[in-house]
Amino acid sequence: MANDRLKNRIAIYIIFILSVYFQIVLNLYDKYVSYKDLKNYHSYIESLDAIKDRSGGETHFKHDSTEVTNYFIPKQAQYVRSYVRQSQLPSIRLSSSIIGIYNRYAIIEGAYPIQVSESSPYVITASDDQLPERCHVLDSKEGVQIVYCP
Repeated sequence: MANDRLKNRIAIYIIFILSVYFQIVLNLYDKYVSYKDLKNYHSYIESLDAIKDRSGGETHFKHDSTEVTNYFIPKQAQYVRSYVRQSQLPSIRLSSSIIGIYNRYAIIEGAYPIQVSESSPYVITASDDQLPERCHVLDSKEGVQIVYCP
């Protein structure tokens, strides 16, 4: 009887130690991924500065009077930017499924002056994200969708 209680306690301690260990590993991995995304974003900014230096401070982008295309901005951010400007949304919020610091910053910067608010009913999310029943998709393109959740 005492031997069984000891085995049960040891099993509980082992489960506890393993859960703490795995949580630490996951947190470290998340930090590593965030670091890599941030590093990629900074190298992107540095490459833009290098292009500006080589081109005399000017960057050359394809320009159309109806749509501005910037080849250095991800297609997802360009899509969100054009949709937000055309529909004049009052505010937006980003889903956690929009992974990567680089894409999040590009979308936020592209949507400016539209404010990012956690209480906004307009959500920018990945196309494969599961949506609550009350939400409906306004538009979807480039792996990103704009959703209205009242």
